[in-house]
Amino acid sequence: MPLALAGGPFFDKQIAAGKEPRAVSGGKNSNIADAIGRPYIPHMCDPDQNKLGFLIHDVARLMRKRFLEQDNEFGLSSAQWRLLFRLLKEDGVPQVRLAELLEVEPISVSRMVDRLAENGWVERRLARTDRRVRMIYATRKARDACGGIQEISASVYEEALSGLADDERRVLFGALGKMAQNLYGPEAADRA
Repeated sequence: MPLALAGGPFFDKQIAAGKEPRAVSGGKNSNIADAIGRPYIPHMCDPDQNKLGFLIHDVARLMRKRFLEQDNEFGLSSAQWRLLFRLLKEDGVPQVRLAELLEVEPISVSRMVDRLAENGWVERRLARTDRRVRMIYATRKARDACGGIQEISASVYEEALSGLADDERRVLFGALGKMAQNLYGPEAADRA
């Protein structure tokens, strides 16, 4: 049960109905309830752990914001850039696969591709083996812009990493890579 639901109306209805509360992630004490039937939710012992998700989210958000501030020349959203980078890395991708890679709904990818195609960044082609499948390709315009985009990215990354020694950077990248691997699970190699 997500922690946000623990102790909420849904959980209280479960208890009132005499149902056994579902285990709350986090260990042995998850079935212990307080006086009004709410589950015991252990607090994280390490205060830095409480901040981890917020820090990662804030850094990513600030980097996207900084990237877009420097990106006036191209006028693309961060989601559109992510899609273009995927195509530049793996050109000729089915629209459905792009949605999986970007972890967004297929309709969202379809709309992004529509806008990018209208502005000459991508093109749709029918697959050679299955004429029902639309393959998405980056255009020459996208390939030509790639160098400029990489320069912008490099300056944003350097700004974010300023003040960190080389050893600190290696530890940071190693730790974040390990965290991603832990969360991806067995399919981590496929997503890398």
